[in-house]
Amino acid sequence: MKNLILLTLLSLSILSCKKDDDDANSPSVPTCQTLNTCKINFISNSSNPYNVYVNNVFKFQLAGNTSKEIEVTSLTPTLKAVQVSGYILLPTIKEEQVLVESCKSYFWTLP
Repeated sequence: MKNLILLTLLSLSILSCKKDDDDANSPSVPTCQTLNTCKINFISNSSNPYNVYVNNVFKFQLAGNTSKEIEVTSLTPTLKAVQVSGYILLPTIKEEQVLVESCKSYFWTLP
């Protein structure tokens, strides 16, 4: 009976041991590197608002003389800005395909 109790306690103590996590000591990979994202800060030097598109998808309207930073998942995004108001005949349009690296920050100035 004594051996049975001792064996049970020994089994419980072995089962309750927790293995150390091997990943705790390894360096973690940043999310931006895993997802291949970067940040682009759009800066407007104009007093007029611009509609901003990334890869032909509308993202936001940037008010005049302001800036806004967004996270972009493509590493070769096509950036486009179209002037909303304040033009006489045609709006100012700026379009450019840029090459970026993940986990970096970039600036794109309008107009």
